Amino acid sequence: MKQIGILIKLKSLGAKLLILPFIALNGLGANAALYKYTFAVSNYVDQDTPPMPGTISGFFVLDTTQAALDAKYLGNNGGNDFAIPSWITQAELTFTADVGSGLSSETRSLTSANPLTDISWQVADASTFDPSQEFVSQMSAFSFDNGGSFGTSFGAMVQEYSYIDPNTNQGVGGEFLF
Repeated sequence: MKQIGILIKLKSLGAKLLILPFIALNGLGANAALYKYTFAVSNYVDQDTPPMPGTISGFFVLDTTQAALDAKYLGNNGGNDFAIPSWITQAELTFTADVGSGLSSETRSLTSANPLTDISWQVADASTFDPSQEFVSQMSAFSFDNGGSFGTSFGAMVQEYSYIDPNTNQGVGGEFLF
């Protein structure tokens, strides 16, 4: 009987020893430094005359654990676009058409049809960039591109949006300044 008790204790100890590494390895994601930045309509200032017949809003999630491994995160990217890196774990932009404009609203994300694929990303000062602080004032370039309606503006804090004017059937581009 005593041997069975010892055997059960050893099996329990073995199970605990197997469970601890599992918990430790699967808990790493919970310690990642994730920051979600939401840009309301009020964050974008329409730069067009006449104004764009709609508004833009959106968000993205930044994983600084992954970003720390990529030189583009704090590097000088020269205002050039690049493929959205793994440290942008979620992103979404929405153009909301004005009522009566004849345009359709649209939303694009990293996984939607015609997804967001590129980013213009340039921090203003790599030595002071702090993702836990207000985002826009720390950037010198930021916008997303999907190769369609949403476009980047090289080296600026401007999100571009293009559409076909239903009255003229011509392509029209607009800019929204952060």
